[in-house]
Amino acid sequence: NKRKEYQKMGKGIDSSLTRGRIRQLEAINFEWEVSNERWRELREGAFWDEETRKALKIQEDIKAERERKKERNKEEKRAEAQRLLDQKWQERLDELVKYKNEYGVAHVRWMKDEKYKTLRGWVHVQRREYKRRKAGEVCNALTDERIRKLNQLGFDWEVTRAVKRKSMGYKKTAAARAKEEKRVAAIKADEERLRQWYVMLEELRAYKALHGTTDVAEWERYNPDSPYHRLSEWVYVQRREYVKKRRRGKWRSQGPMGEEERDVPLTEGGIRALNDLGFRWKAPSSPAKNALFCLPELPAGDLEAARAVARWCETVAAVPSPRPADRAVPGGS
Repeated sequence: NKRKEYQKMGKGIDSSLTRGRIRQLEAINFEWEVSNERWRELREGAFWDEETRKALKIQEDIKAERERKKERNKEEKRAEAQRLLDQKWQERLDELVKYKNEYGVAHVRWMKDEKYKTLRGWVHVQRREYKRRKAGEVCNALTDERIRKLNQLGFDWEVTRAVKRKSMGYKKTAAARAKEEKRVAAIKADEERLRQWYVMLEELRAYKALHGTTDVAEWERYNPDSPYHRLSEWVYVQRREYVKKRRRGKWRSQGPMGEEERDVPLTEGGIRALNDLGFRWKAPSSPAKNALFCLPELPAGDLEAARAVARWCETVAAVPSPRPADRAVPGGS
């Protein structure tokens, strides 16, 4: 205590040690600074009796034992902490294995789903520690054994553009599957529409063989009871779509209204097939046809009104024989 007060006094700090007390202590040869070697000399000096030496030895042994116990506790705590870290690391590795089995890639993408939020952070730490290790810095968090395990899993240590593209390919796995299913369903629907189109073409061929012309009476499509109701509607739609396509200047298997008119696969092949059959793209004029334009628009689903219109058209006039000029095929070869 006196030595501490003496040091305070030397630094200009208030101390309980006065100059008079200092002179008194120096009068009895008091040492203000004692090194470890000096302490050893004092302990081994003749003025120490045997009991005091034993007490000092016991005290040193106790102190050494305490230091050893403290070191053992530190080692145990470090070992326990390392065990917990290894356990957490292995849990994250198992989670990464599960992620790869689900998405087919070991690169955890930045998705809105919070399911793998912790795994994303862990993957980022592994890449950061790997970069530090390559730079020559001390990195205890990423050992050679851990690097080997991640390499076996196909882990990407650097997030390149190719890795991002690969990750984005798996980003919408469920959505991609749904899109693929929708695409396949659309292809099947297109094939079915094309099949139905050729079915109607065969009906038109049979109509021509029976009546000698492909000009199905237009009022037939107003009469749901007519056997040619469906064929007349189909012929009308083919002519309408042909005009639309000529105005657009290009051929498409889809109408201007998108999906709603995809039931008309009028392609170049279909046009050639109709031309080979002698199909006239412009319907011939007749009194019945001209009379149709004088009628108000029929309400949708009013079958009685449609039947009345059909009967009225039949009484107006029959379809005249086509003239040679009407047989010209627009755009035909």
